[in-house]
Amino acid sequence: LDTVISGMEGMLRRLIGEDIEFRVTLGAPEAYLTCEPGQIEQLLMNLVVNARQAMPRGGLITVQTSEVEIKKAPARAIGSLLPGSYVRLLVSDTGCGMDEETQLHVFEPFFTTRGAGEGTGLGLPTVFGIVTQHKGAIELHSEPNKGTSFVIHLPSQHAGHHGAQPSAAATEAKALGGSETVLVVEDEPLVRGAVQHYLEKAGYRVLAAGSGAEALRLCREHSQEIQLLLTDMVLPGGMTGPEIAREARVLIPGAALVYMSAYPPERLVQRGLLAPGVESLEKPFTQEGLLTRVRHALTSQSPKATELA
Repeated sequence: LDTVISGMEGMLRRLIGEDIEFRVTLGAPEAYLTCEPGQIEQLLMNLVVNARQAMPRGGLITVQTSEVEIKKAPARAIGSLLPGSYVRLLVSDTGCGMDEETQLHVFEPFFTTRGAGEGTGLGLPTVFGIVTQHKGAIELHSEPNKGTSFVIHLPSQHAGHHGAQPSAAATEAKALGGSETVLVVEDEPLVRGAVQHYLEKAGYRVLAAGSGAEALRLCREHSQEIQLLLTDMVLPGGMTGPEIAREARVLIPGAALVYMSAYPPERLVQRGLLAPGVESLEKPFTQEGLLTRVRHALTSQSPKATELA
Protein backbone atom coordinates (compact mmCIF):
# COMPACT_ATOMS: atom_id res chain seq x y z
CA LEU A 1 0.00 0.00 0.00
CA ASP A 2 2.73 2.47 0.94
CA THR A 3 4.54 1.85 -2.35
CA VAL A 4 1.40 2.49 -4.41
CA ILE A 5 0.62 5.70 -2.51
CA SER A 6 4.21 6.93 -2.86
CA GLY A 7 4.00 6.41 -6.59
CA MET A 8 0.84 8.53 -6.82
CA GLU A 9 1.81 11.32 -4.42
CA GLY A 10 3.49 13.61 -6.95
CA MET A 11 0.64 13.32 -9.44
CA LEU A 12 -2.00 13.96 -6.76
CA ARG A 13 -0.15 17.04 -5.49
CA ARG A 14 -0.11 18.51 -9.00
CA LEU A 15 -3.76 17.79 -9.62
CA ILE A 16 -5.10 19.00 -6.29
CA GLY A 17 -3.88 22.55 -6.80
CA GLU A 18 -1.92 25.07 -4.78
CA ASP A 19 -4.86 26.08 -2.59
CA ILE A 20 -4.96 22.62 -0.98
CA GLU A 21 -2.34 21.40 1.48
CA PHE A 22 -1.61 17.70 1.00
CA ARG A 23 -0.03 15.72 3.85
CA VAL A 24 1.03 12.08 3.44
CA THR A 25 2.28 9.96 6.35
CA LEU A 26 3.09 6.33 5.50
CA GLY A 27 3.44 3.87 8.35
CA ALA A 28 2.94 0.41 6.84
CA PRO A 29 6.10 -0.28 4.79
CA GLU A 30 6.14 -4.03 5.47
CA ALA A 31 2.44 -4.75 4.91
CA TYR A 32 1.14 -6.25 1.67
CA LEU A 33 -2.41 -6.52 0.35
CA THR A 34 -3.94 -9.25 -1.80
CA CYS A 35 -5.31 -6.56 -4.09
CA GLU A 36 -4.55 -5.18 -7.55
CA PRO A 37 -2.38 -2.01 -7.39
CA GLY A 38 -4.73 -0.46 -9.94
CA GLN A 39 -7.67 -0.91 -7.58
CA ILE A 40 -5.77 0.74 -4.74
CA GLU A 41 -4.92 3.63 -7.07
CA GLN A 42 -8.57 4.00 -8.01
CA LEU A 43 -9.68 3.83 -4.37
CA LEU A 44 -7.23 6.56 -3.34
CA MET A 45 -8.01 8.69 -6.39
CA ASN A 46 -11.73 8.54 -5.65
CA LEU A 47 -11.28 9.55 -2.02
CA VAL A 48 -8.97 12.44 -2.93
CA VAL A 49 -11.38 13.63 -5.65
CA ASN A 50 -14.19 13.58 -3.10
CA ALA A 51 -12.08 15.50 -0.58
CA ARG A 52 -11.00 18.10 -3.15
CA GLN A 53 -14.58 18.73 -4.23
CA ALA A 54 -15.55 19.36 -0.59
CA MET A 55 -13.04 22.25 -0.34
CA PRO A 56 -13.74 24.79 -3.10
CA ARG A 57 -11.95 27.51 -1.09
CA GLY A 58 -8.94 25.43 -0.09
CA GLY A 59 -8.03 23.37 2.95
CA LEU A 60 -6.09 20.29 4.01
CA ILE A 61 -6.18 16.70 2.76
CA THR A 62 -4.45 14.11 4.94
CA VAL A 63 -3.48 10.57 3.89
CA GLN A 64 -2.12 8.20 6.53
CA THR A 65 -1.36 4.47 6.65
CA SER A 66 -0.59 2.21 9.61
CA GLU A 67 -0.63 -1.44 10.62
CA VAL A 68 -3.18 -2.49 13.20
CA GLU A 69 -4.44 -5.64 14.92
CA ILE A 70 -8.23 -5.84 14.98
CA LYS A 71 -9.85 -7.76 17.83
CA LYS A 72 -13.30 -6.20 17.56
CA ALA A 73 -14.73 -4.29 14.63
CA PRO A 74 -15.34 -0.55 15.24
CA ALA A 75 -19.00 0.32 15.77
CA ARG A 76 -19.24 2.43 12.58
CA ALA A 77 -17.42 -0.04 10.32
CA ILE A 78 -19.33 -1.10 7.20
CA GLY A 79 -18.10 -4.42 5.83
CA SER A 80 -16.43 -7.53 7.17
CA LEU A 81 -13.77 -7.16 9.87
CA LEU A 82 -12.71 -10.47 11.38
CA PRO A 83 -9.98 -10.51 14.07
CA GLY A 84 -6.53 -10.26 12.48
CA SER A 85 -3.88 -8.03 10.91
CA TYR A 86 -4.98 -5.06 8.81
CA VAL A 87 -3.62 -2.05 6.99
CA ARG A 88 -5.41 1.12 8.03
CA LEU A 89 -5.82 3.89 5.44
CA LEU A 90 -7.11 7.28 6.56
CA VAL A 91 -8.13 9.98 4.07
CA SER A 92 -9.47 13.14 5.69
CA ASP A 93 -10.31 16.69 4.63
CA THR A 94 -11.22 19.98 6.27
CA GLY A 95 -14.07 20.66 3.89
CA CYS A 96 -17.80 21.25 4.15
CA GLY A 97 -18.61 17.92 5.77
CA MET A 98 -21.89 15.99 5.55
CA ASP A 99 -25.01 15.75 7.66
CA GLU A 100 -26.29 12.41 8.97
CA GLU A 101 -28.86 12.01 6.19
CA THR A 102 -26.24 12.46 3.46
CA GLN A 103 -23.93 9.98 5.18
CA LEU A 104 -26.63 7.31 4.95
CA HIS A 105 -26.56 7.46 1.14
CA VAL A 106 -23.00 8.28 0.01
CA PHE A 107 -22.14 4.68 -0.88
CA GLU A 108 -25.29 4.19 -2.96
CA PRO A 109 -24.85 4.06 -6.76
CA PHE A 110 -25.71 7.31 -8.55
CA PHE A 111 -26.12 9.31 -5.33
CA THR A 112 -24.58 12.78 -5.55
CA THR A 113 -24.80 16.04 -3.64
CA ARG A 114 -23.78 18.04 -6.70
CA GLY A 115 -26.13 19.96 -8.96
CA ALA A 116 -26.98 19.21 -12.57
CA GLY A 117 -24.02 19.79 -14.89
CA GLU A 118 -21.51 19.97 -12.02
CA GLY A 119 -20.16 16.44 -12.43
CA THR A 120 -19.97 13.61 -9.91
CA GLY A 121 -16.30 12.79 -9.56
CA LEU A 122 -15.48 9.09 -9.78
CA GLY A 123 -17.86 7.77 -7.14
CA LEU A 124 -17.74 6.61 -3.53
CA PRO A 125 -19.72 3.45 -4.44
CA THR A 126 -16.59 2.34 -6.31
CA VAL A 127 -14.52 2.78 -3.14
CA PHE A 128 -17.05 0.78 -1.15
CA GLY A 129 -17.04 -1.98 -3.77
CA ILE A 130 -13.24 -2.33 -3.76
CA VAL A 131 -13.10 -2.43 0.05
CA THR A 132 -15.84 -5.02 0.52
CA GLN A 133 -14.58 -7.12 -2.39
CA HIS A 134 -11.31 -7.56 -0.52
CA LYS A 135 -12.95 -8.44 2.83
CA GLY A 136 -12.27 -5.05 4.35
CA ALA A 137 -14.40 -2.39 6.01
CA ILE A 138 -14.87 1.36 5.77
CA GLU A 139 -15.87 3.97 8.34
CA LEU A 140 -17.21 7.43 7.60
CA HIS A 141 -16.87 10.27 10.12
CA SER A 142 -18.22 13.68 9.14
CA GLU A 143 -19.98 16.77 10.47
CA PRO A 144 -21.22 19.83 8.60
CA ASN A 145 -18.48 22.47 8.37
CA LYS A 146 -16.04 20.21 10.23
CA GLY A 147 -14.67 18.03 7.46
CA THR A 148 -14.83 14.35 6.60
CA SER A 149 -12.69 11.30 7.32
CA PHE A 150 -12.79 7.90 5.63
CA VAL A 151 -11.07 5.09 7.54
CA ILE A 152 -10.44 1.89 5.60
CA HIS A 153 -9.15 -1.42 6.94
CA LEU A 154 -7.90 -4.08 4.51
CA PRO A 155 -6.48 -7.51 5.49
CA SER A 156 -2.70 -7.54 5.29
CA GLN A 157 0.28 -9.87 5.31
CA HIS A 158 3.97 -9.14 5.67
CA ALA A 159 6.88 -9.27 3.24
CA GLY A 160 7.82 -12.81 2.24
CA HIS A 161 4.22 -14.04 2.33
CA HIS A 162 2.78 -12.29 -0.71
CA GLY A 163 2.44 -13.93 -4.09
CA ALA A 164 4.79 -12.92 -6.89
CA GLN A 165 2.74 -14.18 -9.83
CA PRO A 166 0.63 -11.69 -11.80
CA SER A 167 -3.07 -12.19 -11.21
CA ALA A 168 -5.72 -12.84 -13.83
CA ALA A 169 -6.98 -9.28 -13.35
CA ALA A 170 -3.53 -7.84 -14.03
CA THR A 171 -3.17 -9.98 -17.15
CA GLU A 172 -6.62 -8.90 -18.35
CA ALA A 173 -5.83 -5.20 -17.76
CA LYS A 174 -2.66 -5.57 -19.83
CA ALA A 175 -4.70 -7.14 -22.65
CA LEU A 176 -7.03 -4.12 -22.63
CA GLY A 177 -4.14 -1.71 -23.16
CA GLY A 178 -2.81 -0.24 -26.36
CA SER A 179 -0.44 2.29 -27.89
CA GLU A 180 -2.94 4.57 -29.67
CA THR A 181 -3.26 8.31 -29.02
CA VAL A 182 -6.38 9.30 -27.06
CA LEU A 183 -7.68 12.84 -26.60
CA VAL A 184 -9.42 13.20 -23.21
CA VAL A 185 -11.78 16.17 -22.69
CA GLU A 186 -12.87 16.70 -19.07
CA ASP A 187 -13.21 19.95 -17.13
CA GLU A 188 -12.60 18.53 -13.64
CA PRO A 189 -8.79 18.38 -13.22
CA LEU A 190 -8.76 15.43 -10.81
CA VAL A 191 -11.10 13.35 -12.92
CA ARG A 192 -9.16 14.25 -16.06
CA GLY A 193 -5.91 13.33 -14.32
CA ALA A 194 -7.32 10.01 -13.12
CA VAL A 195 -8.51 9.00 -16.59
CA GLN A 196 -5.18 10.08 -18.09
CA HIS A 197 -3.29 8.10 -15.44
CA TYR A 198 -5.26 4.89 -16.08
CA LEU A 199 -4.89 5.15 -19.86
CA GLU A 200 -1.17 5.92 -19.76
CA LYS A 201 -0.55 2.99 -17.41
CA ALA A 202 -2.23 0.78 -20.00
CA GLY A 203 0.18 2.02 -22.68
CA TYR A 204 -1.88 4.69 -24.42
CA ARG A 205 -0.54 8.09 -25.35
CA VAL A 206 -2.87 10.71 -23.88
CA LEU A 207 -3.58 14.32 -24.81
CA ALA A 208 -5.74 16.09 -22.23
CA ALA A 209 -8.00 19.14 -22.53
CA GLY A 210 -10.15 20.95 -20.00
CA SER A 211 -12.40 22.75 -22.50
CA GLY A 212 -13.81 22.49 -25.99
CA ALA A 213 -11.54 25.21 -27.32
CA GLU A 214 -8.45 23.46 -25.97
CA ALA A 215 -9.66 20.13 -27.38
CA LEU A 216 -10.10 21.55 -30.90
CA ARG A 217 -6.67 23.18 -30.73
CA LEU A 218 -5.16 19.77 -29.93
CA CYS A 219 -7.15 18.22 -32.78
CA ARG A 220 -5.63 20.72 -35.21
CA GLU A 221 -2.10 20.22 -33.86
CA HIS A 222 -2.29 16.40 -33.72
CA SER A 223 -4.77 15.62 -36.49
CA GLN A 224 -2.67 12.76 -37.84
CA GLU A 225 -2.13 11.15 -34.43
CA ILE A 226 -5.41 11.16 -32.49
CA GLN A 227 -7.24 7.86 -32.88
CA LEU A 228 -9.94 8.28 -30.24
CA LEU A 229 -11.82 11.23 -28.75
CA LEU A 230 -12.93 10.58 -25.15
CA THR A 231 -15.08 13.53 -24.10
CA ASP A 232 -17.43 14.36 -21.26
CA MET A 233 -21.00 14.77 -22.47
CA VAL A 234 -21.83 17.82 -20.36
CA LEU A 235 -19.24 20.54 -19.75
CA PRO A 236 -20.10 23.65 -17.72
CA GLY A 237 -20.22 26.66 -20.04
CA GLY A 238 -18.87 26.70 -23.56
CA MET A 239 -19.25 23.64 -25.81
CA THR A 240 -20.99 20.36 -25.02
CA GLY A 241 -19.45 16.98 -25.77
CA PRO A 242 -21.53 16.43 -28.95
CA GLU A 243 -20.60 19.91 -30.20
CA ILE A 244 -16.92 19.15 -29.64
CA ALA A 245 -17.33 15.82 -31.42
CA ARG A 246 -19.02 17.38 -34.45
CA GLU A 247 -16.23 19.91 -34.97
CA ALA A 248 -13.52 17.37 -34.14
CA ARG A 249 -14.85 14.98 -36.80
CA VAL A 250 -13.74 17.48 -39.45
CA LEU A 251 -10.22 17.63 -38.01
CA ILE A 252 -9.83 13.95 -37.06
CA PRO A 253 -12.33 12.19 -39.37
CA GLY A 254 -11.05 8.68 -38.78
CA ALA A 255 -11.01 8.80 -34.97
CA ALA A 256 -13.27 6.71 -32.77
CA LEU A 257 -15.57 8.47 -30.29
CA VAL A 258 -16.47 7.72 -26.67
CA TYR A 259 -18.70 9.94 -24.54
CA MET A 260 -18.46 10.23 -20.75
CA SER A 261 -21.63 11.18 -18.88
CA ALA A 262 -23.01 11.23 -15.36
CA TYR A 263 -26.54 11.02 -16.75
CA PRO A 264 -28.44 7.83 -17.63
CA PRO A 265 -28.54 7.29 -21.40
CA GLU A 266 -32.36 7.41 -21.36
CA ARG A 267 -32.25 10.99 -20.09
CA LEU A 268 -29.69 12.01 -22.72
CA VAL A 269 -31.84 10.45 -25.44
CA GLN A 270 -34.92 12.30 -24.14
CA ARG A 271 -33.00 15.58 -24.27
CA GLY A 272 -31.87 14.87 -27.81
CA LEU A 273 -28.19 14.71 -26.86
CA LEU A 274 -27.71 11.06 -27.75
CA ALA A 275 -29.11 8.82 -30.49
CA PRO A 276 -31.24 5.87 -29.26
CA GLY A 277 -29.48 2.52 -29.05
CA VAL A 278 -26.01 3.91 -28.36
CA GLU A 279 -23.93 1.56 -26.19
CA SER A 280 -23.43 3.01 -22.70
CA LEU A 281 -21.62 2.55 -19.39
CA GLU A 282 -22.73 4.87 -16.61
CA LYS A 283 -20.72 6.54 -13.86
CA PRO A 284 -19.16 5.61 -11.59
CA PHE A 285 -17.03 3.54 -13.96
CA THR A 286 -14.14 1.33 -12.95
CA GLN A 287 -10.63 1.33 -14.39
CA GLU A 288 -11.44 -1.96 -16.11
CA GLY A 289 -14.67 -0.49 -17.49
CA LEU A 290 -12.80 2.50 -18.90
CA LEU A 291 -10.14 0.36 -20.57
CA THR A 292 -12.74 -2.06 -21.94
CA ARG A 293 -14.81 0.71 -23.51
CA VAL A 294 -11.78 2.44 -25.02
CA ARG A 295 -10.42 -0.82 -26.41
CA HIS A 296 -13.80 -1.74 -27.87
CA ALA A 297 -14.22 1.67 -29.53
CA LEU A 298 -10.74 1.54 -31.06
CA THR A 299 -11.22 -2.01 -32.28
CA SER A 300 -14.66 -1.53 -33.78
CA GLN A 301 -14.04 2.00 -35.14
CA SER A 302 -17.82 2.28 -35.37
CA PRO A 303 -19.15 5.57 -36.78
CA LYS A 304 -21.85 5.39 -34.11
CA ALA A 305 -20.74 7.05 -30.85
CA THR A 306 -20.22 4.98 -27.74
CA GLU A 307 -21.22 6.54 -24.43
CA LEU A 308 -18.97 6.07 -21.41
CA ALA A 309 -20.83 7.11 -18.28
